[in-house]
Amino acid sequence: MKGQTRTFIPGTWEHIYKRSVDGGLLFYSVRDRLVYFTIFALAAKRYHIEVMALCLMFDHIHEMLRARYSSDRKRFEQYCNSVFSREWNESAERNGPVFESYGSAPKKGEKYQRNCFAYIQNNGPERKLCRRAEDYQWNFLAYATSRHPFSEPVRRHHISRALEKSLDRVSSLHRCGRYLGYRVLESLSNGLNPIEIKQLTDHIISTYNVIDYQASISLYGDYETLLTAINSNTGAEHDIRENQVGVTDKDYLSMISLVHRAHPELSDIKRILTWDTDRRMELFQLIRKHTYATGAQIAKFLHLKLV
Repeated sequence: MKGQTRTFIPGTWEHIYKRSVDGGLLFYSVRDRLVYFTIFALAAKRYHIEVMALCLMFDHIHEMLRARYSSDRKRFEQYCNSVFSREWNESAERNGPVFESYGSAPKKGEKYQRNCFAYIQNNGPERKLCRRAEDYQWNFLAYATSRHPFSEPVRRHHISRALEKSLDRVSSLHRCGRYLGYRVLESLSNGLNPIEIKQLTDHIISTYNVIDYQASISLYGDYETLLTAINSNTGAEHDIRENQVGVTDKDYLSMISLVHRAHPELSDIKRILTWDTDRRMELFQLIRKHTYATGAQIAKFLHLKLV
């Protein structure tokens, strides 16, 4: 490309680690995760990014990917961050940066790639959100062998008209190269029951999915060996430092449930971030009284800085 230096990276997988600019939560709902996932998936195609792994945790993101040129990877991350930040801020009725600068570490050689892959996939079990890596929906590992691993199979002659329309619309939007923003996801879920929403979620993930499962399977030989290996070895990451708070991320689920009960008028739980500090501190005390979350976890949940 004229006027721009492009550094060739011959087959280098990289571990990318991202968190919010203030260390607070990024993902409060399924919709938050689906917005990021569909943006990520379309951007990967746009910038010719190969993806081996992606894991969305409450307060951070892990990616294992490679690009032909470092400039492609940088533009890819900038695009994902800027588009998701715009959507996230609009839904939360706030503004400003969402992500801090991301960390990255190259993984050369199969040993380091296996360690990194296992480390990313085991975020869910390590934070006590599930027992096995493939049980965590948001590392997308279970989608390697099924299009509907977390819902009942969709049977076209038995589904409601509302679900059928939503499934068809998702497929149409994907063909047109459009990610799913908050307003679109809200309209897609209108009129659906909880079982149908799970089916819709699986359909969205399977339709947009760009993860190259064969790339990770090739590190182990076959899928069953992969599962055995990563469930018996959590992997390691020595090049990127994470700041883990609390013993389990289940505490965030407890906080989300409590806020929904206390404030059913909130259409999006992120709206609490528009509250002034005094009101959020009142909520801080309520959460501390009724959950086992630590003060630091509650502060992350409410995007508060505790002195």
